[in-house]
Amino acid sequence: MLNPVEAAKRGELVFLITPDDAIAEVAAAIAREGGFRAGQWVAHASGFLPAEVIRPAAEAGAIIFSQHPLQSFADRETAVELLAGSFFVFEGNERAEELVRTMVADLRGSFWLLRSADKPLYHAAVCVASNYLVSLLHFMKRLAVQVSLPEEQIMPAFLPLARSRVGNRALFRLKPLKRRR
Repeated sequence: MLNPVEAAKRGELVFLITPDDAIAEVAAAIAREGGFRAGQWVAHASGFLPAEVIRPAAEAGAIIFSQHPLQSFADRETAVELLAGSFFVFEGNERAEELVRTMVADLRGSFWLLRSADKPLYHAAVCVASNYLVSLLHFMKRLAVQVSLPEEQIMPAFLPLARSRVGNRALFRLKPLKRRR
């Protein structure tokens, strides 16, 4: 297995897929060792951080961007299963936009262009849809346990209700919030 610097040196397109708080550090470490070069494409997949966090790659001449899949992956198998058809958010150097549009099209996905300044608010929406949903289901389970429902049956019993509600077309008719600018 190659170390990150050797892998980056060999790649035409390099994705830094690490926890958000390590992206800048990993980019800086690879840059210090000469892992990036002019004309190379370098990206991260954070929904929160702007492409600017990998500026050391740009300083070496690479074209930087972020490409966030609006999806959650517990493991590689799940990623392979769910990535195709997903929505992807692009932010970064406009020279990378065509490349990303092509990758997204190859995955039969949908493309959204996002301004760097909007990434924190976008990420908040992602957290509400993903993390808060999990928190609500955990809270539901705690309530159901308190009324002595059989713990092993709670999720199988309540998940169909939650799925049907999420799939209810009435959700798509909700009026959007007024956009602040």
